Amino acid sequence: MADGISYTDYNKLVKALGPRYSERIISAENIIAEFVSGKVMGEIVLDGYFGLITAENIDREFDKIQIGITTLRDIEGNVFVRNADGKEFHKEDPDPYLLQKGDLITILNGEGDGIFVADLGGNGYVLKEG
Repeated sequence: MADGISYTDYNKLVKALGPRYSERIISAENIIAEFVSGKVMGEIVLDGYFGLITAENIDREFDKIQIGITTLRDIEGNVFVRNADGKEFHKEDPDPYLLQKGDLITILNGEGDGIFVADLGGNGYVLKEG
């Protein structure tokens, strides 16, 4: 985060501006902090758009699941499961995990999409029949 200019640069600026204009110098610290922490309208619109993409991707992946048939590797994205016993399984595990009734499955959307949506989607669902 930008926190202003150095003391040396400040002194050079004061010298370059002279006494008439250098007395007008004020700190921009609050402006910088507000700018960095705030979002412009375009970012808000993109967040909404990426949220829709995230929801569509997650819905598509959950629609693929057939309990007792689908493995964790069949699901795209950064996905992991916690079974009814509390043990956690990951897509990268050497033995492909077969999804079962009662599993808590989470998909973190954004992996490999080339867009920054990973922080928008992390939905967990418990699998049940039907």
